[in-house]
Amino acid sequence: MRKVLVASHGKFASGIANSLTLFLGESANIATIDAYVEGEVKNYESDIKTFITSIGKNEEGLIFTDILGGSVNQKVVQFAQGKENIFIISNMNLPIMINLILSAEALTNETINRLIKESQVRLITYDEGFENMSDDEFL
Repeated sequence: MRKVLVASHGKFASGIANSLTLFLGESANIATIDAYVEGEVKNYESDIKTFITSIGKNEEGLIFTDILGGSVNQKVVQFAQGKENIFIISNMNLPIMINLILSAEALTNETINRLIKESQVRLITYDEGFENMSDDEFL
């Protein structure tokens, strides 16, 4: 089983989790941590620890964070240290999240790095011929 946590500054985590649910359905069962939300006093560190301890030896944990080296990412790295079945992906984006969550392959560093390369941000320019395509061709 693959468990997923999305953790970020502000409400980015819950927002992108909402988008994931649109694509993957409610069964995706994505946990979220929205840290440093104005007006909320919540210890997100305990939520990270709870998620990490919930991952069994025969399960895979995917933790997506918003900013490499940011405070949320630092805490995730600190608490997940030494857990070989937990993978932390920073600078998350929707394509990599979908690819990793749906991947039928067992997670390894090599598999994750390959999927990250496939999910890179790309610059789309007008000279690529998109202006003459119909909406159906994008689907």
